Amino acid sequence: MRGGSRVERHRGGGAGDRGYCFPPALLDRVPLDMTIAREEVFGLVLGVIGWDDEAEMLAAMNAIDYGLTASICTHDLAAAPRLAGEIEAGYI
Repeated sequence: MRGGSRVERHRGGGAGDRGYCFPPALLDRVPLDMTIAREEVFGLVLGVIGWDDEAEMLAAMNAIDYGLTASICTHDLAAAPRLAGEIEAGYI
């Protein structure tokens, strides 16, 4: 993991003083039991989960309680719009 360290105290106080603010972070190979894979994170944090099996991916994504957004990155450009139609999320 790169980034993800807590923001130091800043002038003016606020949430950063309590350690709840993080600089932008990219988390790769996120396991499905990790909080960022199961809950929405509001901020500049992206968790990347990879799959080789489409059916497994769809089942896992559609089992998440929240699902406000999702992104699809693939080399198969025909698969992307089809998969986007099968993922239950508010915005893809």
